[in-house]
This record gives sequence, C-alpha cells and structure tokens, in this order.
Amino acid sequence: EEDYILPESDSKYYSKSELSSLTSKQLAIARNEIYAKHGYIFAKNKEMKEYFEGKSWYKGTVKASNFDESVFNKYEKENLETIVDLEGK
Repeated sequence: EEDYILPESDSKYYSKSELSSLTSKQLAIARNEIYAKHGYIFAKNKEMKEYFEGKSWYKGTVKASNFDESVFNKYEKENLETIVDLEGK
C-alpha cells in the first residue's frame, strides 16, 4: 500500500533496526499513522491533521476523547512501543 510510512503496522512487527533509518518526524508520523488507520481525529495536532487529511485512505471518525486503544491488535501495540522507545532514545 502506498502512502504509508509503515504499511504493515497491523500485520508485522517492525524491528528497531528497520525503524532506525526514519527521521524523528517520520517516527512521529508512523506512530500517529497507527491511530489514523483507526479513524483517530487529530483535533489538537494541526501538523498531523493536515498530513493525514491529505491521504486518500484516511477517514477521521473517532474523536480523541472517544478513542479506545483496545482497537489496536498485538502488532500495532508492539510497533507503537518500538516507535516510542526509538523516539525517547
């Protein structure tokens, strides 16, 4: 699938070495992309809002206050942790 930083974030585990080539901005987008795939509405983050609204696949349907992280599967949860680890290094 085009237009994704991590196209398989819901079906494969990305390793730190695979993600280490991404810039900090790309990591932030990749992290938010996992939320965006589930319809998360970026109301407070203007940069992410504009980025994802420019994607044909993005449909913002869930307000941040209503978003439940239980929608994430095991791959998404693990990939989020890996991305956050890399962002915090």
